[in-house]
Amino acid sequence: MTLSKLVCITGCLLLGSSATIAHASTPGFFGEYYKGNNFNSLIHSRVDSDINFHWSYSNPMKGVPADSFSVRWSGLFTAPHRSGTRKNRFTTTTDDGVKLYLGNKAVIDQWKRQGKQRHSHEVSLSAGQRLPLIMEYYENEGSAFAYLTITDLATGADIPISKTVITPDSKTAATKETGASNNSISLSWIAPLTRMDGTSIALSEIDHYRILYGNSAKELVNVHKLDSDQSSYTFQDLPKGNWYFSIIVVDQSGLESPRSGMVSKSLE
Repeated sequence: MTLSKLVCITGCLLLGSSATIAHASTPGFFGEYYKGNNFNSLIHSRVDSDINFHWSYSNPMKGVPADSFSVRWSGLFTAPHRSGTRKNRFTTTTDDGVKLYLGNKAVIDQWKRQGKQRHSHEVSLSAGQRLPLIMEYYENEGSAFAYLTITDLATGADIPISKTVITPDSKTAATKETGASNNSISLSWIAPLTRMDGTSIALSEIDHYRILYGNSAKELVNVHKLDSDQSSYTFQDLPKGNWYFSIIVVDQSGLESPRSGMVSKSLE
C-alpha cells in the first residue's frame, strides 16, 4: 500500500561527517506540545534551546492545559570533544513520565505516573559523533517539570545543550564540503514525529526506512532498506560522480511517507 500519511520532521535526512551537511540548522530542540497524556492533539511547536522547565502548577503555554499534556523534543546531538572516545551520561528528571531515545533506540522508558524521579543512561561516543536525540514527556496532574542534562564523565562537567543540539531546517538548503575522499557517504536522520493529518506517530509504529539513491536527481533508481531502529547508514565504495539521496518512512500498516528533502554529494 502506498499512501502519504506520514511526514518527516524538518530536515529528517542529513549527510554526515564523511560527506556534507546539506541543511542549515537552528540551535536547540524541536518541541511539540500536545493536549493529552499520549500526544493526542498537537497544539503548538517551537524550538527550545534546552529542556529545563519547571512549570509547577502552570500551563507550558497558551492553549496547553496545566494537567494532562505531553511534549516531544527532538534534535541532533554532536559529541563536542575533539579526539578519542568519551562516555557521556544522559539524565532525565521529570514529574511524570519520560522516555529518552538515542539513535532511535529507547534507553530510558519510565512512561508512568511518578513524582520527581531521575533516570540516567551512559553511552560512549567518538569525537564529533552525531546522534539523533528524542525526549518524550507527559504530565498527568499536579506539579510539572522536565529536565535533561548531558554530562561528560571524563571531566564531570555538564555539556551545554544549546551548543551541541540542533534542529535541522529543511527550508534553507546549504552544502558544505568536508574533504571526504574515501568514496563513502554517511547519512543520518531523525525519525518522524507527526503524520500529515497532525496526529502523533510513535517510534514503535515505524516498520522500516527506504533510502532512495542514484546518479540523477530525477532518477533515484537504487533502494536500500533499513530497520526501524536505524538512524544512520554509510554507503561504501561508491563510484565517482554525483550522488543524490532521499528517504521514505514506512509504518507497521504499510503506509508510506512522501520522500524527504533530497541531499547530494559529489565524489571525485
